Amino acid sequence: MRLLPPANLKTTAQMLGAATLLSTSITAAATGTLGADQLVELSLDELLNVEITSVSKKAEPLQDAPAAVFVISADDLRRSGVRSIPDALRMVPGVQVAQIDAQRWAVSARGFNGRFAARLLVLMDGRSLYSPLYSGVYWESQDTFIEDIERIEVIRGPGATLWGANAVNGVINIITRSAADTIGTRVYAGLGDQLEAFAGARHGFRIDADTDARVYVKYKEHDEFELVGGADANDDWDNVQGGFRVDHALNAHDSLTLQGDAFTQDLSKFVDRPTLTAPFTARFLDSAEASGGNLIGRWTRTLSADEDLQLQAYVDYYERTEQFADLEITTYDVDFQHHFTPSARHEIVWGLGYRLTDIWVTGRGNVSVTDSDHEDHLFSGFIQDAITLVPERWTLILGSKFEHNDFTGFEAQPSARVVFKPAQRQTLWAAISRAVRTPSVGEQVNVIPFQTIPPNTPPNFPNPLPLQLVNVGDQYDDSVEQLAYELGWRFDASDRLSLDTALYYAEYDNGRIATPGAVSFVPAPVPHTRQLLQLGNDLEGETYGIELAATWDVSDSTRVQLAYSHQRTFDHDDLPGDDLNEGSQPHNQLSLRTDIALSPQLELNLWGRYVDRLPALVVATGPAVSIPSYTELDLQLTWRPQPKLELSLVGRNLLNPSHREFVQEAFTPPSEVERSVYGYVKVDF
Repeated sequence: MRLLPPANLKTTAQMLGAATLLSTSITAAATGTLGADQLVELSLDELLNVEITSVSKKAEPLQDAPAAVFVISADDLRRSGVRSIPDALRMVPGVQVAQIDAQRWAVSARGFNGRFAARLLVLMDGRSLYSPLYSGVYWESQDTFIEDIERIEVIRGPGATLWGANAVNGVINIITRSAADTIGTRVYAGLGDQLEAFAGARHGFRIDADTDARVYVKYKEHDEFELVGGADANDDWDNVQGGFRVDHALNAHDSLTLQGDAFTQDLSKFVDRPTLTAPFTARFLDSAEASGGNLIGRWTRTLSADEDLQLQAYVDYYERTEQFADLEITTYDVDFQHHFTPSARHEIVWGLGYRLTDIWVTGRGNVSVTDSDHEDHLFSGFIQDAITLVPERWTLILGSKFEHNDFTGFEAQPSARVVFKPAQRQTLWAAISRAVRTPSVGEQVNVIPFQTIPPNTPPNFPNPLPLQLVNVGDQYDDSVEQLAYELGWRFDASDRLSLDTALYYAEYDNGRIATPGAVSFVPAPVPHTRQLLQLGNDLEGETYGIELAATWDVSDSTRVQLAYSHQRTFDHDDLPGDDLNEGSQPHNQLSLRTDIALSPQLELNLWGRYVDRLPALVVATGPAVSIPSYTELDLQLTWRPQPKLELSLVGRNLLNPSHREFVQEAFTPPSEVERSVYGYVKVDF
């Protein structure tokens, strides 16, 4: 199997080799000035034993986790120089991140990527970030004070047994710091060419001996990209957001957390919409607006080292106005879980949940909806038992999620996992899991004209009238189903080198595919013909791949982190509009990050990336698009003249003036991601 085309492999190897040689040379030059100072805040052993919660809904060391999990630490975020969550996810093997334009991203795990990708569950402090309108994420609206993120836990593969429907290809759990860990004041501000201006301030303070709190506010303004061909994309945007968190210890066993956020955005962009007269498409400038807020309350009781309870409730409001539609979504969610150890061989986690979603959506222009006011109820429960077969050696984990939704009714999502530890520094695990992707409101109620084929143009030949293709609400009988098989090995080779690899194979049933209907004549407003395309559950396919992550502490002053993934997807039907888009994912991805301490006050961070071509990206408004492969390099230079003052210069996408990464599935002209530079200062008080 040829993992990289020779030409691209050569280019990538040269770039990554140059970065490694540069880091080695700089490290050698700086050796005499480092003294006792170290670049890395955590040793390799400490990194592998960082406690995570997303895999089993209980605290466990990363080394023992029975899943393909990757942790982005707060230190990773700081050293990468990223200012958005999607850009941070580029360092995770098996996760595809592609920027569509200045304000939108396509993010998925293990394939099926797109602006409206709907197989990845994303949470922040236990609050679901995916939009119930289409079961995906408006990434431009998901933000926080990035310096307050403690870690991002990324599970590749099914997480539905604990997290429920739509956690099909992965779970991203963004966890912020407690208020007690952010006491003091932090202010940052920066300027650049693409990220034109950004600033933020956070103040953490102690209310009394048992109560800590923080508040924050942030702002950022993005310049526009250029369209393919050089014209301005008019996709500049800005965002203002603020929030708070209060943590209170009721007593030695009980604690309360109350937190919330609010934001507002201006999001202008070009929209290409079909028309019934020549040239049969028209470009409009859409000045969209989005705003929202959330409030979360959480009670935690620790009964013993082996037993705890948690009750969480939140309300989330999201409002968006754009050329296609007006949208308002209010979500109410309550979740309870109990973790306990009834005997030496059993560790059980179980829970119950209820979610009410109220969606109001109305079409604009030639887009219409069949039901503008929609209310959905989701009831859920889960149970998982970790059974010790041989202490310190073999563990069997059995569990299932049970849900009832308003679209497909009852769903069960079981899994079985086994963990084997042949030695203290090694963990092998295997899993078989079932996960489902349930329909969303937007898929059920939309009527959207998405393309007009000119008269006498194949496949509209012979026909003297234009043919308008119209997508109508889906007719689902079942959820999209996945049966996944996984195998992983996590190996701490030495005090300075660790390896983590995962293999997977998954089968999909009941996937979405468009079924063309009969062609009919429509006399008004302009005589034309119309063909309805209705999605149904008629597609099958499979996907497989390998993922590798490696961390090497070259010295106390240098750390190198490698991430590689190879993946393939095959569907069993060649009809257009399928959900298993073979061309939407790169077959190969490679990331190499090198962090170097030049001196106790000066750091250099290099990040090289290779992304394989997208062979046939399906675009509803035209023929399939091929996106070339690209190799890029990011650089951050950080100087700390004083312990509480930090100045950073960041260059992104430095190897090319611009490159394409993705094209939205419909209505958006392709843009180029441009080279950019920005600098910022960070001060603590």
